[in-house]
Amino acid sequence: LDARTRLGELLQMSFNASFSQNTFEDGPSEGNLLPNVPGILANSTLRYEFAQNIHTALMMKYVGIQYIDNANTEALAIPAYFLTDLSLLLNISHADLQFKVNNLFDVHYATYGYEYYGGNYWPGATRNFTINLNYSF
Repeated sequence: LDARTRLGELLQMSFNASFSQNTFEDGPSEGNLLPNVPGILANSTLRYEFAQNIHTALMMKYVGIQYIDNANTEALAIPAYFLTDLSLLLNISHADLQFKVNNLFDVHYATYGYEYYGGNYWPGATRNFTINLNYSF
């Protein structure tokens, strides 16, 4: 699913999402969801253009629940999470300068896990900042 629209002359909104149900077809886990495959992935962006060469964007991402074992054990599942990023982009001649805050609200979440001795998880990045400079010639 993908959509984009203008909400006035300076504001643009876009959205994309994927909804899936990936299950085992046979064997002892038949009918259970595959591990580490969220059923819902969704992204949306609100982009505001201050001037022709300056814009800001608020980007939001939702990742649905992920089971880490073939049995789909609720106690071991990675809960759904929602992340928000904020960026400011300046375009000057052939250069783009971008300031970005990732995980704006400092959400603590796991990105991946596996069942081994009770469950192991990879944590996601906490709030962090980036500055990018791109020059085209």
